[in-house]
Amino acid sequence: MTSRKTTTPGARFLALVFAAALAGCAAMPGAASKEDVVRARAAQRANAFAKADYAGAYALLTPSYRKARDLDAYRRALGSGAAWEKAEVAAVACTEQRCTVGLKVSVKPLIAGRFNDTITVQFEETWLLEDGNWWLHQAL
Repeated sequence: MTSRKTTTPGARFLALVFAAALAGCAAMPGAASKEDVVRARAAQRANAFAKADYAGAYALLTPSYRKARDLDAYRRALGSGAAWEKAEVAAVACTEQRCTVGLKVSVKPLIAGRFNDTITVQFEETWLLEDGNWWLHQAL
């Protein structure tokens, strides 16, 4: 006696959807590299910071930092230094779970009239893969 397995139309449909989804993921030529993702997030954070949108910049800090310090503590730690005019991501280099981002930032110094009113500085940020996404590492 042979046994015959029966499948419902719903189960076949789900199997087809699952197979199509897997094929679609494998064939996605436009999937962003970690460097592209970090470049976009670093630019988003830098632009938020330049607009004095500290809540927007804070939202891109590591979840572990945000658990330790709230937005008000983050804002107080920034002080009242030079204001960012604009920022540009100059370079991104990544390993498996860590990226180094080179930023080029035009700042307005506290003393007006010096340095043609703005100066450009370059520095590096460290971005870490945490909870499945890339976040800016901020020292406590």
